[in-house]
Amino acid sequence: MKWQLEAALLSTPADLSALVSVSLSNGDAFLIDDSLHRMVKLLLNENSDASDEHTKLDVLTILANLAKSPMKHVKAEVGVFMLW
Repeated sequence: MKWQLEAALLSTPADLSALVSVSLSNGDAFLIDDSLHRMVKLLLNENSDASDEHTKLDVLTILANLAKSPMKHVKAEVGVFMLW
């Protein structure tokens, strides 16, 4: 997942369309490394040049897709961001 996030960050604003697709089919992949935390930290920050409104919407869509996961540990991880 880390290399996909790095590839998405190469464009300005970041293009997360591939990550949105992955979040629908393989939510567990976001928890293998710190990609989910890094994505939220970098791209939901209002001052970030790497994201625009569409990018922020993609991040929220990814979080929503992960929240619908049947895996409890994935839902718990998404719950951490609700407390931010």
